[in-house]
Amino acid sequence: MKRTILKLLVVCIALFVSVGSTIAYLTDTDSDVNVMTLDRVEIDLIEQERDANGELVDFVDNHPLYPGVYPDDFTPDSDDFWVGTRNEVDKIVTVKNTGAAPAYVRIWFAFETTDDDRFLDEKLFMNRNDGDWDWIFLDKDGEDSHEYLIQDDTRYVMAVATYPRVLAPGETTPVCLRQVMLTASANNEDFLALGDKYNILVVAQGVQVAGFDDAGTALNKGFGDPSAATHPFAGTTEEDSSGDSSDITESPASDFKWKKTADDDGIIITKYIGSDTKDTNVVIPSTIEGLPVTGIDASIFAFCTRLPSVTIPDSVTSINEYAFDWCGNLTSILVDENNSAYASVDGVLFNKNKTILLHCPIAKEGTYIIPDSVTSIGDRAFSSCSSLTSITIPDSVTSIGDRAFSDCSSLTSITIPDSVTSIGVDAFLSCSSLTSITIPGSVTSIGDRAFYSCSSLTSITIPDSVTSIGGSAFHSCSSLTSVTIPDGVTRIGGFAFSNCSSLTSITIPDSVTNIGFGAFTNCPNLTIYARAGSYAANFCTIEKIPFQAIE
Repeated sequence: MKRTILKLLVVCIALFVSVGSTIAYLTDTDSDVNVMTLDRVEIDLIEQERDANGELVDFVDNHPLYPGVYPDDFTPDSDDFWVGTRNEVDKIVTVKNTGAAPAYVRIWFAFETTDDDRFLDEKLFMNRNDGDWDWIFLDKDGEDSHEYLIQDDTRYVMAVATYPRVLAPGETTPVCLRQVMLTASANNEDFLALGDKYNILVVAQGVQVAGFDDAGTALNKGFGDPSAATHPFAGTTEEDSSGDSSDITESPASDFKWKKTADDDGIIITKYIGSDTKDTNVVIPSTIEGLPVTGIDASIFAFCTRLPSVTIPDSVTSINEYAFDWCGNLTSILVDENNSAYASVDGVLFNKNKTILLHCPIAKEGTYIIPDSVTSIGDRAFSSCSSLTSITIPDSVTSIGDRAFSDCSSLTSITIPDSVTSIGVDAFLSCSSLTSITIPGSVTSIGDRAFYSCSSLTSITIPDSVTSIGGSAFHSCSSLTSVTIPDGVTRIGGFAFSNCSSLTSITIPDSVTNIGFGAFTNCPNLTIYARAGSYAANFCTIEKIPFQAIE
């Protein structure tokens, strides 16, 4: 999985206090949307309210919130809004899948609270949808009390609402949060404890569906189990503490969130919460609270779009493949020379097997020449490098990993050397600017979806060495006009050329004895050329595809 889009949003609701009259106002001070996604998922977080006629409109600022007036029973109407209440604020939150891939989604909420742990349960009412969403409030491990977030000297309690069903492309979830109300018993003491603003922070997260059995597993894999260590809001938790920052070569421990390893022998960095500026060079500490820092978790630098460099200590033995997603200005990853697991060459991260692990430090420069020492391009190594226009691969490279160049939307050319023997699954998926590519004679297999949705690809040369073309390998290559399958190919995977709307001819040799289901669906202009009596000829008869016999 990978992260594909980033829209930064914080929905803030401010509570203004009139000390003499117990009057409060709830106001939204930011109209943007905070959305975090992985893989090819695209979602929007939608905020609405009801107008005077009860119609849904975009949420706007400056809604007054007085102490609530309500009946003993909060009776819902047909749309599940409270009946007979006054002074509530409509805050209608949904998520829409705006992309082409199905998604699992969840929403994080942070509700401002006071030092009184009972405030959330006794003073704040929320009309939330517990029927369609799985809501949880984060509690401290082993304790009957909430987990709190401290941010800008403000205290919050955090909740996570997970939509358990698949959200199809174009579909919008049921309402998650509808209304917010203060209890009638709220008084000036409560207002003064909150200060002059009451904040609700909202962040939506979305991940791919493929490869996962349920929403919780998928979202936890992508963003971590919901906890104080994995929340998406800036700031720190009550339990966070600072380590020894006397060594000026290391960033202070307070710049990070962390957790202990399963055996309690080490520390895993879970999030960077320090400064994000063009002058901030992050140096991950080698120890925190006397334990070695051994791991770097997923998405710890997410949203750090300005950081220029990160230095990794020799103690780190595990780096999650998503750790540096969306670091658009990261130009250098440095690794302590004594690290036995990782190394850096010209600021690019490698493991000791000389496999490129980290992509986008080079994204801004447009072109990149891989060093001669590299032996393989790892999974997702250059995934989502949207500014990468061309890349040169040296003869030392023997394999291109899964999704190695997926979603490189500006990549127009690439040279693959004869040393490469395999092209992984999704290797060039959605490289929408790639116009042509020559696969060398050393390659024996083209992975599933290897060139999926390369919409500008007009020609492809497949060498005689290839024996198998993976499922959906050229799916939705809408500019591809003709293809010749070499004699060595024995199998064409399912949907391999489906949705190739410009494809007019394809030549299939006698060696092909297996053509998967839907290999040529939605190719309205296609004629298949093959020898009469061949497997391909019989396939055309069964599938009613125009056929032309050749010698």
